[in-house]
Amino acid sequence: MTVTLAEWLSRRVPAAPLPLALRLVQLVEGFAGSDPARECVEAAVAALRRALDGTPLPRERVLDLLAVDALVTYAFEAASPERLREAAIFALRQVSGVAQKLAAGSHG
Repeated sequence: MTVTLAEWLSRRVPAAPLPLALRLVQLVEGFAGSDPARECVEAAVAALRRALDGTPLPRERVLDLLAVDALVTYAFEAASPERLREAAIFALRQVSGVAQKLAAGSHG
């Protein structure tokens, strides 16, 4: 039986505080859970793009930034020891891609 990413996240111990846990579930909706490390990073990057889409940062987007941090942390937790380096490189490239677009003035 395949476990979705939302189900995988809901099993993390210790559990995230309820508002964060609910936001995490929303952000990973639709992710199959076949590669939790990669999918956590993909969900984090999508949330980061949305959170930073606009200036100044609205207060309600702060929870999304906490979720981004949590998802990247969970990505490293999900990575097997053999794939930790690969997961780190993937995360670094994806997040730095968002930073490069911001620096260039593009939020998409």
